[in-house]
Amino acid sequence: MKQLLLVCRKVTIKNIIWFIGYISLIHSYRSCLWSRKQTKEKMVGYILLTKVKIISENGVTNSLAVAPLAVLPEYQNNGIGGMLLREAHGRAAALGYGTAVLLGHKDYYPRFGYCEAAAHGIKFPFDVPSEYCQVIELIPGALKCVNGMVHYPAIFFE
Repeated sequence: MKQLLLVCRKVTIKNIIWFIGYISLIHSYRSCLWSRKQTKEKMVGYILLTKVKIISENGVTNSLAVAPLAVLPEYQNNGIGGMLLREAHGRAAALGYGTAVLLGHKDYYPRFGYCEAAAHGIKFPFDVPSEYCQVIELIPGALKCVNGMVHYPAIFFE
């Protein structure tokens, strides 16, 4: 019997990384909720969200950057990446984060609600085409007054 189990952990490393979620493939004949020690687990996908700031002349907005989101090749095209992304979005919104940004494939992320950040006056500190710089509104109305430059933690540039 194979099951996918979404495992979410809140993690803080130098106040930068706040949430890690991953999908485990569970091989077990018992409930994975009470017999996890007796199961063989394989991590097949994960997501990480990092606190960032969007800074403009009008002020600072706290946001989250999605990076990385990954699924093992043999498990891709099964909805695992979308499951991780939706779960992360829901948890971020519940914690009061109104937006999330990412640098990612222009054809993949719009299906989850992402759009070109430049359309909202949001810029990224990377030399890449603007269609790869994307933003999503996690809480309705959160993008109304947001614009400026995304500031990543220094660790992103090390």
